Amino acid sequence: MSAHLYAASHHGCLEFAPGIRTRVLVIAGDKDALSPANDLRDLITVLDPAELILVRGAGHLAHLEDSKTIAAALQSGLSQMQLV
Repeated sequence: MSAHLYAASHHGCLEFAPGIRTRVLVIAGDKDALSPANDLRDLITVLDPAELILVRGAGHLAHLEDSKTIAAALQSGLSQMQLV
């Protein structure tokens, strides 16, 4: 297993999440094997306020797989969070 793959599969950000004190928008693919949707749902319960947007059919490289949907999700999420 490559060092990068090992790091990606054995480290997460959940332990650091309670220290984040700002609004968070998480956008991910619903087919992401490295950051599964259930893990992200757990993450946003710790991050408050936070919103999760899942891009249907996209994997870990959702921004490359479906950039138009990612851009729309980003605009929508930021608008809902009143950040734009």
